[in-house]
This record gives sequence, C-alpha cells and structure tokens, in this order.
Amino acid sequence: MDFTYEGGGRIQVQGNGSDFEIPHLAYEGDEGVLVGGCSGVEFIIFIRHRFSIGDIVYSLPKAQKGIMRRYTIKEVRVFPFQTDLSRVRRRGYPFAPLYVDTYNAYHNDDELASFSEAFAIAEAAIEAEAIAQEEFIRDLC
Repeated sequence: MDFTYEGGGRIQVQGNGSDFEIPHLAYEGDEGVLVGGCSGVEFIIFIRHRFSIGDIVYSLPKAQKGIMRRYTIKEVRVFPFQTDLSRVRRRGYPFAPLYVDTYNAYHNDDELASFSEAFAIAEAAIEAEAIAQEEFIRDLC
C-alpha cells in the first residue's frame, strides 16, 4: 500500500487494486492540536465489610447474656441505604455498613460476630452467671 501526499491537503492511498483519497488536516502553529472524544466510564468502588451475603452471624448483645442467636445476612446496605455499592462515590467512607438479615432486621457492624467470637462471649457470660448464683446461695446460708 502506498501513501502519497499531494500538496492540496489530501493523502492518496493506493494498493490492492483500489485507489481512494483521505482528507488531510494540515495545521501549523506553536500551541499544538487539542483532540477530544467520548468514551464510557465505569466506576469501581471497593467498600470493605466484615460479613458477606449468605454468612451466618451471631448477635453480640444476646451472646453477652449467654444466648446464641443466629442470623443469616441477606443484604449489605451502605448509608444512605443503597444496595448498589457502585453508586457510592465518596472516598474514605465514614459509615459502617448495615446488615439486613433474613428476618429483615437491621444490624450494625459492632452488633454481629462470628460463631467462635459469640461462643466465647456466651460461655464467659454463663460462667459469670454461675459464679454469681453460687455467691448468692452462699450469702443465704
């Protein structure tokens, strides 16, 4: 394929049995050429949270009373209650996510724990209650 410049502002292309002309832009100056265009933009924002959808978690306030209350995470919401995390455009997001369980109850990040954490807290609460009961019975005698 041959490219030839013909001084009239056009480039002529010859090759493969076809000849055609391409308009040529000639520019002389010392400030440069500003070229623009359009393109699609996709924002990807990562927000870290402790539990994912489908995780089985336990209630910390109940565990502090010695009760193992189990929830399954159905949805993770970010303030102001957006389920589509790609619409959150704020850096350094200051709010913790809200977790929605299968009973449609809302839980904060600090109200939930994994099984091992909740079990350890519940076990300690039961032992503390047993010690308190023993002391109460001793005081009665």
